[in-house]
Amino acid sequence: MQENSPIYSVAASAYVSAEARRCLAKWWWAVLVPPVALAIAGAYDIRFLYLCFMVSLIVYPMALSMMWMILACKPWLSLLTRPQHIVSNGRSATVFFHSFPAGEESEDSIIASIDINTQALQDAENHGKYFHVYIETSVIKGLKYLLIPTDRLNLSTSASYSNEQS
Repeated sequence: MQENSPIYSVAASAYVSAEARRCLAKWWWAVLVPPVALAIAGAYDIRFLYLCFMVSLIVYPMALSMMWMILACKPWLSLLTRPQHIVSNGRSATVFFHSFPAGEESEDSIIASIDINTQALQDAENHGKYFHVYIETSVIKGLKYLLIPTDRLNLSTSASYSNEQS
C-alpha cells in the first residue's frame, strides 16, 4: 500500500545547523584551541585576553555567517528547501521535489526525485524534529543526507527505529 505525505518544506536553517553539527563533531578541538591558548597567555599579558575576547565575540560569529553564506549558495541546498512530498510503500520511499510555489501534487510541478532504499531508512537518525536519512545518490551532486520531518515519514522501519531509541 502506498502512502503519500502532504507537501512540506524544510527550512534552510535546519540544513545549515545539521551541517554545522556534522562539521563541529569532527573539528571541535580546532574551535577551542585559539581561545584557550589566548586565555592562558592572557594570564601573563592582558593584551592576549583582549585578543581572546575578539576571537570569541567577533571572529567566530563572522566565520559562522560566512559558513551560512557558503552553504546557502550550494545547489543541493536550494533544491532541498523546495516543497517536497514523500511516497512510501512501507519498505522504501521516494522524495519528490516540486517547483515554487507549492500547489497541488501534479506531474508538471515535479522537478527532481530521490529514491531511498530500505537500508538508508533503517540507518536514519532521529534528531527530534527531523530524521537524518543518509543516502548515496548521483541525482544531486554533493548531497549526503536528507532531513525528513518525523511526522511525514510514516514507514514501519522508521517507526520501529524510533521506538528502539526511546
